Amino acid sequence: MGRANRIVAALALGSFALLACAPQASGPTERPAVAEPARPTILRVALPGDVDHFGLRFQLGGAGSEFNQLVNAFLTKIDNREEVRPYLLETLPSQDDGTWVVNADGTMRTTLRLRPGVMWHDGQPMTAHDIAFAYRLYRDPEMPNRWVEPERLMTDVVARDDRTAEVNWSEPYFFAGYPEVKDLVPLPRHLLEDLYNRDKQGFINSSFWSSAEYVGAGPFRVTEHERGVGITLTANPLFFMGKPKVDTVRLELVPDPNARVARLLSGVIDFTEALTADQAAVLRDQWKGSSAGVVYVSIANTLTLRTQFRDVPNHQSALRDVRVRRALIHAIDRDALADAATTGLSTAADTTFPRDHYLYPRIEQAIAKYPFDIRRTEELLTEAGWGKGADGMFRNPAGQLFDIEVWAGATNTIRTTAATVVVDYWKRAGLNGRQFGIPQGSDREFQASFPGFDVSGGDPGGYRTITSAEIPRPENRFAGPNSGSYANPEFDALVFRLNATLQRAERDDITVATERLFTMDVAKPTLIYDVKPAAGLSQVGGIRGYSGGANSRSYLFNSEEWTVE
Repeated sequence: MGRANRIVAALALGSFALLACAPQASGPTERPAVAEPARPTILRVALPGDVDHFGLRFQLGGAGSEFNQLVNAFLTKIDNREEVRPYLLETLPSQDDGTWVVNADGTMRTTLRLRPGVMWHDGQPMTAHDIAFAYRLYRDPEMPNRWVEPERLMTDVVARDDRTAEVNWSEPYFFAGYPEVKDLVPLPRHLLEDLYNRDKQGFINSSFWSSAEYVGAGPFRVTEHERGVGITLTANPLFFMGKPKVDTVRLELVPDPNARVARLLSGVIDFTEALTADQAAVLRDQWKGSSAGVVYVSIANTLTLRTQFRDVPNHQSALRDVRVRRALIHAIDRDALADAATTGLSTAADTTFPRDHYLYPRIEQAIAKYPFDIRRTEELLTEAGWGKGADGMFRNPAGQLFDIEVWAGATNTIRTTAATVVVDYWKRAGLNGRQFGIPQGSDREFQASFPGFDVSGGDPGGYRTITSAEIPRPENRFAGPNSGSYANPEFDALVFRLNATLQRAERDDITVATERLFTMDVAKPTLIYDVKPAAGLSQVGGIRGYSGGANSRSYLFNSEEWTVE
């Protein structure tokens, strides 16, 4: 699958020759030199905030994709070319070899075969029983699951032997043959099952998830967690892909973005992907003409405005009117927004699909578009019952201003910049816009209670997270990713068909139809293509790019291959 990832600057590595003097033909016999042991290598990575939870599925906050890539291993891995490859699995399920069977009634069976020799960090072998155990937890409504799919489509997961798990599906599902990073993530049953059976709340609150007790199967293991300071990881000698080339990874917590830049320039840290486009430009200028460091820029996904449909405190109920939603997007100059938010590194986007995607030409012709057009904004708002007064502000028949609030994560600079620009354009159009920075560490119920829009990300074809099944509710601990509570039966039906269709041509047709409906409905309008810059010292090698796939995006996806000179 094509993607817009582009490495803007190539890593320049110097090559060094080791020179040795030839022995003298005559003279005193010298004692042979004893080779010094290799100096342990340390990779110092700056993170913007602490990690509250080292798992992927049971996150109450904290761990980002970069950390997950380091300590955890998943059934598959998605590389920087967005290709799905078996990781813990020996091979992907296939209809050709009988490991993916579609029954006449639409139910399915996939067979997952673990590769041999996979060990947990504590030396215990990973088995298919760990997958079956994890499935029990992911289907348990008392657990703080971040996602309910795809496990809710499974009827059971059975360990047939130590390396073979059989997954039975209630309906056709295309990605059964291409598991995503978050799907059926194994858990160490030998450490967790007893506590889970005895005390579910104790299981959730266990120090296992946030300390050196944590046991995963990734290339590095947690050896120390200093709250508010940093995390030390050591190379896992049992890693099934071979021991990583770097001995230690030190994750330094550097909340101040300017401090991260300063530490890179001074050589105190080696790498960070917690950079804004502005900071990337500063580093590129500082390193220009030298071999001190390298800046990388990739197109990560898109920035979108997620609409709130649920009746939350201070909700702007006018957003339920599609005319209003369309009017608001027409009021934004998204080309100017792209320049402001990414220092000219990106462009406006009408869809989450990148321009080099094979489906883009068809999607571009099918979707609804909302070019910058203040006149159209005024027409649509007038149709919806809002009138513009002598002061240039829109009011409803009761005389109330059109209040609209935009939320964005307080630590995500590109999103906060986008929110600032959006609010400014809405004010110019006569709307009473306000911006709110979501405090770090806010709980999920609070994050899902934005009254207008929040600035979020969008992945190509990432429709499952916006279906009505993923609406955050008290019964799922507000963990559903559809935080705007968008619900459209026609959209749900298209997504169901998309997930159930196994033929590529038919999937493409449904994808185009879904894009058209979604853009017509303006439930999560796309703003710009989001850039993901990173920077590292030239002594760091092995960086291949930015990985694709939802929930696994990181330059560190191949960290076991990285080197530090």
